[in-house]
Amino acid sequence: MYDLLKKYYAKSDPLITIFQHNEDLKNRYYQLKPYLPKEKVERYEDVIIKIIEYHDLGKMNKKFQNKVIGGKRASDEIPHEWLSIAFVNKDFKKWLKKFNNDDINLYTLFCYVIAYHHNRSKDFSIDELKNAIINDMPKDIPSNLLNNNYDIESDFKYKINEFFSDYFEDLIFFKGILHKCDYSASANIDVEQQYLGDYNADFLNGLKTKNITLRPFQANAVNLSDKNVILIASTGIGKTEYSMNWANGNKVFYLLGIKIAVNAMYERFKKFFGDNVSLLHGDINYMLVNDIDDIKDFDFKLAKARQFSYPITVATADQLIVSVFKFNGFELHYLTASYSKIIVDEIQSYNPETIACIVVFLQEVSKLGAKFLIMSATIPPFVKKEFEKIAYFEEPQLLDRKRHKIEIKDCFIEEYDFLDVDFDNQKVLIICNTIKKAQLIYEKLLKKGLNANLLHSRFIRLDRKKKEDEILKFEKNNVGGIWITTQIVEASLDIDFDLLLTECSTIDSMLQRFGRCYRKRDYSKPKPNIFIFKYDSISKKVYDPELLERTYNVLVGYNGLLLTEEQKQNMINEVFDNIEHTKYYQSYNEYKKLLKSGFRANKKESQELFRKITDQWIVIPKPVYLENEDLINDYIKNIDLSKGLEKIRQKEKFFEFCVNLPISNKKKSLLQDFPVKSNFLANYDIKMLDGVSYDNAVGLKYNDEEEIDNII
Repeated sequence: MYDLLKKYYAKSDPLITIFQHNEDLKNRYYQLKPYLPKEKVERYEDVIIKIIEYHDLGKMNKKFQNKVIGGKRASDEIPHEWLSIAFVNKDFKKWLKKFNNDDINLYTLFCYVIAYHHNRSKDFSIDELKNAIINDMPKDIPSNLLNNNYDIESDFKYKINEFFSDYFEDLIFFKGILHKCDYSASANIDVEQQYLGDYNADFLNGLKTKNITLRPFQANAVNLSDKNVILIASTGIGKTEYSMNWANGNKVFYLLGIKIAVNAMYERFKKFFGDNVSLLHGDINYMLVNDIDDIKDFDFKLAKARQFSYPITVATADQLIVSVFKFNGFELHYLTASYSKIIVDEIQSYNPETIACIVVFLQEVSKLGAKFLIMSATIPPFVKKEFEKIAYFEEPQLLDRKRHKIEIKDCFIEEYDFLDVDFDNQKVLIICNTIKKAQLIYEKLLKKGLNANLLHSRFIRLDRKKKEDEILKFEKNNVGGIWITTQIVEASLDIDFDLLLTECSTIDSMLQRFGRCYRKRDYSKPKPNIFIFKYDSISKKVYDPELLERTYNVLVGYNGLLLTEEQKQNMINEVFDNIEHTKYYQSYNEYKKLLKSGFRANKKESQELFRKITDQWIVIPKPVYLENEDLINDYIKNIDLSKGLEKIRQKEKFFEFCVNLPISNKKKSLLQDFPVKSNFLANYDIKMLDGVSYDNAVGLKYNDEEEIDNII
């Protein structure tokens, strides 16, 4: 058999034989082995090696070899992974039986792991498969090696779905190993990058450089590194340093909700741990391409990030947790998580459906060996209850400070005249519940001759990136000014304003907003530093109406008070008490039940379900296109004509003029094709958006906005 495998090819550019590809996978397996459960490795190592050796045997078929060598793809080619199973003959099936136990049939699992190690949409009949085994496999393969009568349906194809929960842990173990080794070998990267240097020494040196002395609870975190931990702690108290110490040099995922927060946290971790840290979110191409001159280097670093090879990954939560929907290939995510530490920052900042995804994912991977840390100033009680039996609850770490004095304004924020606000001598943050309201306040202040800045998600990427950089720089200078934003600034941004004016949202959101004002300072002035305005009917579409009403009523009870951190925790408990009948909790519970029922989705559906976003479009506002028509058309032309790194660079330049938007059915008539034809535009289904205005100060506005299309 080995002589055959040295004769036939598995990969092109460069040509690599099936034998060499399998050897590359075995090398990756031995790199991965120390991270895996020792007992399972000792029991099943021979099976793992056989999975590696058998997974690509079907590539010996004539049509695949013609494609690899000559580049000619046959329209009727049967996926190689299905042909590979034909090599599982009677003798091999008998050998596999000795590894069976009460819970697992190794033949069934072995075949499934190989048959589904790629994600195929093409369907084919059993007759086509058998015909391919007889006619497409080379004649030099001994007939006794092939089984051309295996029964797909009764042997494994549907059985594995029927008993999915019974095979769950073993499926993740075997298929996860194959995916991780196969992908890393194909990308020519290590399956796991060893930490470069000494983690603890880097941590201590980072603390010294930043002149940070650990508080007792932060210093003790290392003693809890073998536990799942729930940490409630005041904003600005040092949760990030706590998490670094808890990680204790293990492989880490640090998960946040929005890209701006991920980017900022990535910079903080990088200052401590250097090249051991990777950034991962939807704009990773954009982040990498400008710093790299070689396509191989780009592909190498991108593959390492996407295959979770770095010791520390700072990412948006969807990059890992979307696998809770069990799309084909989810096993790699779960296997990697099983020997990792997962830090979830600001879990309450997600919608209830996404919180359900995070809860179920953490419950499942913790059974596999993962450790998790959930930390926030505001964790709803029902989330804490989900982890009562599997997590250690830290004593709440609350600052002995009074930082926020609130005043409830009996009006809507757009009705306020702002005459009492000293905009010249302090940093003022205004947070609105919707983009439309934020734009309205911006225009109102502009008419009053006030120079404000606006940040929300309806800016093209070029303008949004500038604004995100500006708000972080603004916080560090000593000049007063105004920023108007949406919820985009709530989670994990280390910014500190002097005065906050905010529409009322739900209590978890409100306390995060409080944390952007007097973040690390005591407040002793007689006037309030937080003004809270009434919520409107549109806010009830953004937040659960009952939780919104409860929050407002609770805040009224604290009107005029200089708040303690204990009082803020009491507010959370008051609002979230007996929430089982609310729409918020019901949405959470329905999603949780769906996931626990074994529901599965494909990868695209999983992304949409995780974010609870449907009909998401990449668009260029028509005014932006008309203003930059020649430049944008040049990018489109260059994308279609260029290759390699230059193609990626041209794409990223094009995307700087784009906005990602959910488009409602009422507004789909505003989507238009570009006047130029392009394979790139067709493949990405990118449109122009008519019926809007745009400028780099206000962002995108619909000419006849009637509903909430985007809240942040």
